[in-house]
Amino acid sequence: MKRRWTKILAVDALLMIVTFGAIQLIPVPRDNPPVRREPVWNSAETRTLAVDACFDCHSSETEWPWYTGIAPFSWVVWYDVTEGREALDFSDWDRHVDDDFVDPED
Repeated sequence: MKRRWTKILAVDALLMIVTFGAIQLIPVPRDNPPVRREPVWNSAETRTLAVDACFDCHSSETEWPWYTGIAPFSWVVWYDVTEGREALDFSDWDRHVDDDFVDPED
């Protein structure tokens, strides 16, 4: 009985290792597109605060940590950065300006 459970656990461990190795082959882009236009900052300190707190997810100046090369962590971080850039992108500041602009004379 004990040998049976040992064999089952060994097969399960082997399957987990093979699966973990296989998911490493799924590519995740960790690119930083060129900066097009940043907002006009009221001071250098404001920009520094935004860089420290927001730029990793909300700009094209993302610093990709070492663990973003390991799946499935890479998938989660890539998804968060993609969603963050879509919602607010400090490196492509004018992208949503025309979409959100409402002319008061219309």
